[in-house]
Amino acid sequence: MTSAAPSEDPSRQPLLRAWTRIEALPTWVFIGWILTLLILRTGLSWGGTGELERFARNFPHPGTTFRSNSVLSPTIGWATGIHTRTSWVLLHAGLSIGWFALTAWLLKRRVGSVRAWRVGLVWLTFFAAPASMLRRLGSYDVFTAIGVALVALPVTPWPALFGGAIMGATNVEQGGIAVLCGALAFWAIPDAEGVHASLRKLASRFGAALAGLLAGRILVLVWFHLVGANVEGRSDAFTRLLLDSLRNATSLGVTGVYAWLSVGWVIVIATLWQLRAHPRYCVAAGIGLVAIPAAATISTLDGARVFGSVGGIALMLALLWFAQMATRREGEWVLSCSAALMLFGLLIPAVVTVYSGGIRVPWRFILSL
Repeated sequence: MTSAAPSEDPSRQPLLRAWTRIEALPTWVFIGWILTLLILRTGLSWGGTGELERFARNFPHPGTTFRSNSVLSPTIGWATGIHTRTSWVLLHAGLSIGWFALTAWLLKRRVGSVRAWRVGLVWLTFFAAPASMLRRLGSYDVFTAIGVALVALPVTPWPALFGGAIMGATNVEQGGIAVLCGALAFWAIPDAEGVHASLRKLASRFGAALAGLLAGRILVLVWFHLVGANVEGRSDAFTRLLLDSLRNATSLGVTGVYAWLSVGWVIVIATLWQLRAHPRYCVAAGIGLVAIPAAATISTLDGARVFGSVGGIALMLALLWFAQMATRREGEWVLSCSAALMLFGLLIPAVVTVYSGGIRVPWRFILSL
């Protein structure tokens, strides 16, 4: 990869000079810095583990109280003999590290320059989705995040088949909405040269994702049928919890809206602004990046993690454009903002909203000691 380092002209603004030094850091120092910021801003906690742990112990039967369709972590837990809470959380901490490594590698291959890659990683670690994942270590969210990365980031479309299958075997409803939002963003957001994707490219990538999604779902349904499991459908839960969901969203107000994207709102606003002269693209991007994920989040009770999951593919595609803009002269403001995040990121709150209507704070298990 190549990197055209910014000039060291002393008249340049301080944040641009700071980015020059950040860009020159060894890779391991840079990665360590952004991961430290992520963990310190977010804190670590666990949640959503009980039913999955019981599934691993009772494998291959999910149990009578299972309310999910996620089979991947119970399968791994059964295969590795991991059945206790501590080992379960550590397993998912390792999977989260694997998600970051995979996403970083795919992003590096896609953007083609050190500068764009580092800008992309900085903003990725400030997204709401990683914060939600680290606050719920042990849940299946990490698999949704892996599926999102495999659909959105590879240079070729075929890894989207595996990404779709992972989401289909984890949460097919969220995966289906994520694929729809991603398709809208893929069509609307241009590449680094300002060229919009052809319908052929759109169909190959998202057709593969949809095929994988359906395959994963069918395998789960066949599995549960063969073992005689009766698992509550999400449509039943949606109807039962809709009123509580709307009440929860209303009570959170502006804080809840901020939590959907955190500083990712900057990327969304910049994307829609650059599309303002093309209404059909702007509307399509707005629907995929905000409108559909917001509707899903407001109506499904689980807070910001839903927005991060269903809007994940679309947001990754916006991140690609945003990071590549940083390599052009008109993108210097992106470098300044990236440097500000690196230097002052601990001052930016990592807000995670939850189904109970509350807000999770970093390191809450330490505060409760």
